[in-house]
Amino acid sequence: MGHDEKVIPMRGGEVQVGDFGIVNLELPTANEERAWLPPKGCKRFTLQARNGNALRIARLPNKAGGAENPYFNLGASISWSEANLDIKQEVVFYFACGTAAEVVEIMVGV
Repeated sequence: MGHDEKVIPMRGGEVQVGDFGIVNLELPTANEERAWLPPKGCKRFTLQARNGNALRIARLPNKAGGAENPYFNLGASISWSEANLDIKQEVVFYFACGTAAEVVEIMVGV
């Protein structure tokens, strides 16, 4: 389970207040869980599966990968957006997909 994916600002360089960035969280193996930590100060994000497959999302480890409650199922070809956030402490989202070689595309605003 990796969680070293970094937010890459669209303009390059370091993430600064007011930036939008992109994260591509790779899910190379079916049903294998990967973690993503939004950056502190995250104000908004939108995410979707690049290939349109359904995603499982959890806040606890070992839930999304094994499809064990509690987890959230983001249906095929659906995006999820959150705005008006102010993330001040570490928050972890765990992702898994029943299909190998999926990529979670995440747009992040700080």
